[in-house]
Formats: sequence, structure tokens, C-alpha cells
Amino acid sequence: PVSWLGDVYKRQAYNNLGYTLKELGENQKAIVHFKIALEICSFEGNEHLRSSCMSNIYNNIGIAFKSIGFLEESEANLIKAINLNPLHAPAYNNFGNLLNEKADLPGAQEKFLKAIDIEPSGYSAYWNLHSTVNEEKHAKAIIEQCLVHAPTFKDAVFTLAGMKAFSGNDS
Repeated sequence: PVSWLGDVYKRQAYNNLGYTLKELGENQKAIVHFKIALEICSFEGNEHLRSSCMSNIYNNIGIAFKSIGFLEESEANLIKAINLNPLHAPAYNNFGNLLNEKADLPGAQEKFLKAIDIEPSGYSAYWNLHSTVNEEKHAKAIIEQCLVHAPTFKDAVFTLAGMKAFSGNDS
């Protein structure tokens, strides 16, 4: 008898609808659905599942707020996500993207590196990190590391090819 099982399906439905709306650019509607999902995120008796669930939803809310330019609200939600689950690599990665957008490159680098520390095979943190460095050689090394984990990631493949072409290396 797991009393919260019905809520799991409802929460997942609202979270999925919010995610879909976010992908369609309907970020304000997405936030509403994410917040409903948060209210359903009970998981009585299992604090780990509850924290993980809420962290994921706060991360999604943070992304949606960033997409509509509400950077302070985005930051507050990403911080909640990280506080609830300090091992949530995507939240660190998204926080890094937010800080990068705010031109806080050292802060962004710190968050990307934390995401990589937690999830070394997560290629997106490497991809995002490369845009925060000043030296071409360093950026190229980071992109190469990104491609170790995602060899067909087209943005990285094309960027690295362009970097090599501009430096005279046509291989």
C-alpha cells in the first residue's frame, strides 16, 4: 500500500506538461504547471525521493524563468534545486548558463566544473564551459573533452572543425 503512488502519476503529468510547454516557448504556462507538480511532490516517508523530485522541478522552473528573462527568479529556483539535491548536475549546469548570461564568467565556470565533477560524462557542461574561457587552446581542449562523451554532438564537431580550419589545420 503506497498511498502516494497516485500522486506520482499526477506530478509526472504536470511536470511533463510543464516541460512540453517550456519546449514550445510557453514558459509562463510551463511555470504554472511546474508549480502544481511541486505541490503534489509529497513522497511521504521518503525524504530522498521528495528532495530529488523537488530539485528536478525547481531546476525546470529556473530554466523557464531564464527563458523569459526573469534572471533573479531563475537564480532563486536554481539555488533551491541545488540546496535540495547538492548532487543535481543539471541544476549546476543551468546555473552556470544563467551566470554566463549575466557575464559572471568565474561564477559560471565554477558551476560548470561542479556539474562536471558530479557527472563527468555529462557533455553539456563541457560544451557550456568552453564558452567561458579566453584562450583558444583551452577552449579547444574542453570541446575535445565534450566530444569524448558525445562524439556526434554536432555543435561541438562543427565548432572544433572551424577552430582547426581557422588555425590552418585542415584535418
